[in-house]
Amino acid sequence: MGDIAALISQLEKNRRTLAAQLDALAKLEVFSDFEEIDWSTAATEIARLMEEKRHLESASDLLKQLSEKLKEAQAALLAGEKSIKEKPVNWGHPGKTGSHAGT
Repeated sequence: MGDIAALISQLEKNRRTLAAQLDALAKLEVFSDFEEIDWSTAATEIARLMEEKRHLESASDLLKQLSEKLKEAQAALLAGEKSIKEKPVNWGHPGKTGSHAGT
């Protein structure tokens, strides 16, 4: 009699396990496409996008540095041009300066 009770108990335990598995499988039915539950592809894409973001930020920093150098060079060029325009011109006549040195 004890053997039958143990067998019934084991069968009941197996039935509950199978019912739980069936329930889990039924819940998976709501996903019609593997991509809906494929987390590894999404994780790989996130990692790729994060690397791309890092690369763009790095390029942006370089662009900022180059823009600053360009501004500095343009300012130096303008200062040089201004200095040249303000400097008196000597047209080869010693002791005479300015743009009217020949007159």
